[in-house]
Amino acid sequence: MKKVNVVVVSLLFVVGLTVSVEAQQNQGRQESDLVKGRAGFMIVGKSLYDGLSPIDEVEVNEESGIVEIRRGGKLFVRLEVKMEMFASLDYVVKVIHVVDGKFRTVSGIGVGSTLSDIMAKYPNFVVDKTPDGRWAGTVNELEMGFWFGQMDGQPGAECKVVTVTVQ
Repeated sequence: MKKVNVVVVSLLFVVGLTVSVEAQQNQGRQESDLVKGRAGFMIVGKSLYDGLSPIDEVEVNEESGIVEIRRGGKLFVRLEVKMEMFASLDYVVKVIHVVDGKFRTVSGIGVGSTLSDIMAKYPNFVVDKTPDGRWAGTVNELEMGFWFGQMDGQPGAECKVVTVTVQ
């Protein structure tokens, strides 16, 4: 009879451990997800501080719009964010410019992806030259812009994304 109890306890422990590991993996994915209106835990239209953990240290450079978030003293995320400050002294995110390659769409696209990577996942993607000489395109269903930077001529298949804009 005692052996059965030990087996049951062991199974509960394994199931609990599996759920815990899966929850940590999902949290890690959410922290680096690029989805419509969101880069990780930063959400367009929400407070800059929403979704941060109590141990996060936030540094905001108001002139450049660069937000750096540190966890355990190490740089966790660096984003360029257009934001507005309200009377409550809270920053509200308007646009997020992602320059960190760890952020990815569900399809695996992000900074460092090539034009051919994007075209394989989003065949209707069109790249145009911007007035300032850079090349960019939008994935309409994601409401995201993918920027390739300045170059001579049209970007080739292996041209890499340098910034993703989330609106």
